[in-house]
Amino acid sequence: MQIQEVNHKKYNVNFGNIKREKILAEKLLHKCKKMIPYTKSNSFVNAKINKYYNNDKYITLIEKLCDTSRRYSRKITESREKLCQNGKFTSFSALVKSILKIVKQNGYANCGEKNYILQNEFLKNKINAHAVKLQSYMRENGKKAFGKDHTFIVFNLKPDADLSLPSTWGSKAIVADAWCNIVMTAKDAIRYYKEFFGINTKKEFQLYECVDQIKIKDGIS
Repeated sequence: MQIQEVNHKKYNVNFGNIKREKILAEKLLHKCKKMIPYTKSNSFVNAKINKYYNNDKYITLIEKLCDTSRRYSRKITESREKLCQNGKFTSFSALVKSILKIVKQNGYANCGEKNYILQNEFLKNKINAHAVKLQSYMRENGKKAFGKDHTFIVFNLKPDADLSLPSTWGSKAIVADAWCNIVMTAKDAIRYYKEFFGINTKKEFQLYECVDQIKIKDGIS
């Protein structure tokens, strides 16, 4: 089973007076997609498992998706182990170059790999774009919610923005995401992620973390 990580759903967004930034982000996203046009992702499959999990009609499909997720996960792990074997990197761009080479070779990438490649394109264009990780937790016990973590890129922030608090990012902040294939205002993107990952805000809470500094030994999100 192959799961193609392309989002065809139309989503109404409001860019107001930030059309120039949106156009630039879309150009960089398009460039990133040309570099890695198709990849397989276990985290994308996990999002689908969450979508169908409580519906008995999809038991057979869920079993197939779980098997696919395990196979993809092994490939992602192999990729990251290979990245670690490459040793220390002298710069972020050097790390991204290695990530890109590995992804092109094996065709597997999660949101971390794809969006660090995208972030590097922003930085090469002297745009101060940040990688942010969203993680959802269960209110009942504080445990991480399965398949509901995600790394994306945000830029055009207010000068005093706190990356752990989306409410401080400002109305002109823009999210670009090579994994979900979207460019949206940050407000719309966060709403989109909650819907895409099936986040139930009554049962779950979300934390945001700046992940500009990659610790390969701890894994890429």
